[in-house]
Amino acid sequence: MIVLGLLLLSFAAFVLETSAGSWPLPAATMPQFLFLVAAVAALRCRGGGAIFWAVIAGLLADVVHGGPLGLNIVLLANLTFLAQLFGTRQPTDSAVAAVFTSAAFVLIYVAIAGFGGIALRDVLMAQVPKLLPLGRSAVSRAGGTVAIYVLVAGTWALLARSLRLMIPQRTLATDRPRWAQ
Repeated sequence: MIVLGLLLLSFAAFVLETSAGSWPLPAATMPQFLFLVAAVAALRCRGGGAIFWAVIAGLLADVVHGGPLGLNIVLLANLTFLAQLFGTRQPTDSAVAAVFTSAAFVLIYVAIAGFGGIALRDVLMAQVPKLLPLGRSAVSRAGGTVAIYVLVAGTWALLARSLRLMIPQRTLATDRPRWAQ
């Protein structure tokens, strides 16, 4: 199920990234949907699956953004590997806490990926990267991405919780005592 969800998310992110030029937003606040796919894969998948989705998102980001082919592939794969190496655990006690802790991870992940992608592209093209404007741009774009993530993940968590409250749990009537079931 997670594979189908990430496949649909990747397709939607690719479409939104390619149509982002027609949006009435400043370029410094455009969300980075393909980096969001890699961050969600790092949160939801374990091991090689997360790195596979990071490679797919990196390939699509290289196609959309231009520049050296393979730069975002290597960057996102290594970033996902490091994220899994240091652990990307989510609290399970509260859906709201899980949304906000994963949003903090998405903010850091997308900001590092955006900063690293543009800085490495400048270095490979023999230009000196301007770190301060580049950092501001990466963080503001990551903020736009996190705003969309919190909106979608929060709505999903509230919808799932309300459905659990509306649909009662089914229990089977048996003659056995509860401790023996």
